[in-house]
Amino acid sequence: MSTLIEDDSTLTDRYQTTVPASIRRALKLKRR
Repeated sequence: MSTLIEDDSTLTDRYQTTVPASIRRALKLKRR
């Protein structure tokens, strides 16, 4: 069963998107 997580993201001056902390935690992503 899948869980749906919704959160807002922002766009930087260089047109890059940011991944919110809650999404990074859910996907177990770490910083580069």
